[in-house]
Amino acid sequence: MGTMHSLTIKKLRLSEFCLFRLAGQKVVILDELEDVECLEGDTVTFRCRISPSDYAGAKWYLDETLLYTNELNEIQVLSGGFHTLTFKQLARKDTGTISFAVKLRSLGFNVYFLSHLTCAVLHLLMTPERRPTICKSLEDCEAIEGGGLILSCVTSKPCHILWYKDGCLMWNSSRYFTSRLGCEARLTIREVCKTDAGVYECSAGSVTTRAAVAVKGTNRDLFVTWLLWVEHFCHTFETHTLRL
Repeated sequence: MGTMHSLTIKKLRLSEFCLFRLAGQKVVILDELEDVECLEGDTVTFRCRISPSDYAGAKWYLDETLLYTNELNEIQVLSGGFHTLTFKQLARKDTGTISFAVKLRSLGFNVYFLSHLTCAVLHLLMTPERRPTICKSLEDCEAIEGGGLILSCVTSKPCHILWYKDGCLMWNSSRYFTSRLGCEARLTIREVCKTDAGVYECSAGSVTTRAAVAVKGTNRDLFVTWLLWVEHFCHTFETHTLRL
């Protein structure tokens, strides 16, 4: 239900014949919108100011599409007559003309609309392709012969990764397995042997990270080595004793 307005004219004369009209509330736009340039993924806010400050019949448009508040657009009416429109996570489809319109309905013998309008252009700049960077580098380590080893590095964004050992490109095999989990790249080595010692490199395009891997023998190998040393020592001692 709206508000009923009436005008009573008493003792109407023929000379007073005219078109009577009830005009809507006069609204003035005090601060106009301004053009904006942004990058994809940015957040931008358009702001304008109207008088009277308590007027609530304003609408926002992107080109000819009426805008509403949702998870990506936020429309607010602030104190002082300020009206704001905020775009979140800008995408290419958001490029266009932003309009703020105040539409006033006037009543007479005919019904018509009076619009006050301010516009701005939202221009979305193409985001330059950002090359990946190394966030977590490979680290030098030691592996136990016969065991397993995982080398990992983290990049700034998912990208194509190549693994090298001593400058030679590596491929998946029964003992070598490469994998990715988001921005983390992994090289898994199974049943490590002495030939796996060397310098490993994780390459993400123009950036790389390197680490040296050393391979240690198992306790059994150390025990065999100790036995061989003892045997050699005993043989040398016996030979020296016989000569005396």
